[in-house]
Amino acid sequence: IRDTPVAASVVEGEALERRQADTYEELIGDIPGVQIGGGPRGIAQEPNIRGFQDEQVVLRLDGGRLNFTQAHRGRFFFDPDIVQRVEVVRGGGSTLFGSGAIGGVIAVETKDAADLLRPGQTTGARLRFGYSDNGQVYSPTATVYGDWGAFDALAFIGTRQFGAPLDDGNGTDILRSEVDTVNGVLKLGFEPTSDQRFELSLSYYDDEGTTPAAADSESRGDRDVRRAAEVFTGRLSWDWNPENSDLIDLSVLLYGNALDISEDRLFDGRRDDTAYDTLGFEVVNRSSFDIGVPVSLVY
Repeated sequence: IRDTPVAASVVEGEALERRQADTYEELIGDIPGVQIGGGPRGIAQEPNIRGFQDEQVVLRLDGGRLNFTQAHRGRFFFDPDIVQRVEVVRGGGSTLFGSGAIGGVIAVETKDAADLLRPGQTTGARLRFGYSDNGQVYSPTATVYGDWGAFDALAFIGTRQFGAPLDDGNGTDILRSEVDTVNGVLKLGFEPTSDQRFELSLSYYDDEGTTPAAADSESRGDRDVRRAAEVFTGRLSWDWNPENSDLIDLSVLLYGNALDISEDRLFDGRRDDTAYDTLGFEVVNRSSFDIGVPVSLVY
């Protein structure tokens, strides 16, 4: 970070574990220059970097863009418990991270088997059970993982189930704030040589609940909607960094997202459907050389 000519922050590993976060406001809302707005409903939480938000902030999951911006709705479609690292770039980042990163970038990386295995282990499992009396939220997760030399794998399933509405700071119910979520992640890695890695990552997210049509506002009774959301993401990557070359540090990524949100208004059944489909391909190489002064080139 000290050598990077941008304002950047990184939070990872145990620092994230200690937060025991149920939402992304709890996970990264205290990073300098970052505000996670939208209120207490996780489905409404939206990042803001130095006053920039919506399409002016790029959100990336495991290297690929996660394109979605819609008024009064959030952009975080993955369980905080599977997150290993969050990197925030404050200020313009469109050159490296693609169109729209006028205000900055939030890059989220999920856990790999190597992040969880203890020294000498080849397989392992991790169980977590959380409970919050505000909303009577139960949040169990389970992860199994292994590393067998050239191959490694991780499977994760997590859910957050509400038993009551959330309370505000005065102890008053936030009506229709109960939104149940489920997230599953599968990651497969293959390293044919010490300087190459292929990785396939698949994720499924689902949420259901009755909320205001503008999820960041107060309940409006029978004008509220029954919401159901499904998000599929896929990532296929190849990284090549030969030890004897300063000119090649190559990353190739093919990624796709399919997002569907349906909302049915309670009093008349009027339906609103939202669909975002993204297919992306990205090739990045980093070269280092000396022309009297050290030069790093990313293209």
